[in-house]
Amino acid sequence: MGAWLWPKVQGNLTYLRLIYIAFCALSLVPLTLIARKLFGEKTALLALFFYALSPGFANWLGREIFLDPILNVPLLYVIGVMVIVKKQSSWMSFVLGAVLGLSYLIKETALPAALAICLGLFIVSRDYYTNQLRNEEVGSFSRWSWLWFGMGTLAGFLAVIIPLSHIPNYNHYTFGLNAQDTRNWGKHFYELQTGFLALPFPLTFGILGIAVWVRRIRPANERFLGIFAISTMAMMFLIPKMFYWRYLLPTLPICSVGAADWLIQFFTKVRRRKARRAAGTVVVICVIVHLFSVILYHTHESVTPPEYDTALTLLKLQQGSPLTLNPLWAAASGHPLSPKVQQLIKTTIHSPVTVREYETVLNECQIALLDKEAIRWLPVNIQEEIRVRFHSIFHFKSPGDSRYLEILIKP
Repeated sequence: MGAWLWPKVQGNLTYLRLIYIAFCALSLVPLTLIARKLFGEKTALLALFFYALSPGFANWLGREIFLDPILNVPLLYVIGVMVIVKKQSSWMSFVLGAVLGLSYLIKETALPAALAICLGLFIVSRDYYTNQLRNEEVGSFSRWSWLWFGMGTLAGFLAVIIPLSHIPNYNHYTFGLNAQDTRNWGKHFYELQTGFLALPFPLTFGILGIAVWVRRIRPANERFLGIFAISTMAMMFLIPKMFYWRYLLPTLPICSVGAADWLIQFFTKVRRRKARRAAGTVVVICVIVHLFSVILYHTHESVTPPEYDTALTLLKLQQGSPLTLNPLWAAASGHPLSPKVQQLIKTTIHSPVTVREYETVLNECQIALLDKEAIRWLPVNIQEEIRVRFHSIFHFKSPGDSRYLEILIKP
């Protein structure tokens, strides 16, 4: 989609970001409808506040283009139809599953989300057919909704993956993605800490809210949402690949509703002063974290060093495709990556690169750009070879710094 849009907007990043923002904003509609139907107007408005202004969501819009918020659009519409529409047919469940299966094209995390929906549908249907729910309480879920939805997801996924599998080494690129980092629990918990800074209310009161829903058998819709959110977060944390806190974003809208519902219910029903003070203290802490994250992002993370403008000017003056693992520099400088360099980028997903492939790129390129991505992924001997064949014309920060950048050209 990005490759198709790029020539349409003539490489204008502002237009591309506006399209991105407009598309992501579509997720606000089903979120509002879900929250209003199940919990009322007040909860819907508070949930929208937590969702739309959460640092982990709002900070990206217009600055970074990540796929996780885009996936939330079809995901929320699928969940919205399940919760709002009554008396769904088997074919409707199948179509909803197919939509989410096809959403694999947006982001591979659509599959864990689909599995979580299947689990929620299965448990809710089991509650009904073991006589724990009356017919009027089960809502739109039928006995075999989970099966039809799962079949639809499988059909949509296969329609996508079969053509993609014809791409050489695609299955290795996709299903072997960073598998050796599965048990890097230090990284996992570091990402959770970062996630708290990005999603303070959803990852505190939101989890409390959805935990309450899961414990309730009635109403079925609330329990379904809670099971979906809890199981999705568990799978995102435990799946065999590197964990990043942004993988929790498929649950961000539902956790925002959970946070709004829990806070409203607590301060409406609980009268004990100590409990209200304790909850109020945590709310204040989350507000402080929220504001701190926004300020830190806009004063540190999102600020482009002036030196980058100098580097970009130098790149524009050069000729030929650059050797870089960060395609943004190539797009911004107007020097498209050659097919050989594009193939080299597969090293960033732990796909093997032969010595011959490196050698071909080193012979072909007249410019080399080293940054944190290159330092992380290029073998040390290749980095040394680059420094032998090329000489530096620009240097900013040291290789250990996250903003490190160096431009080298052949003499």
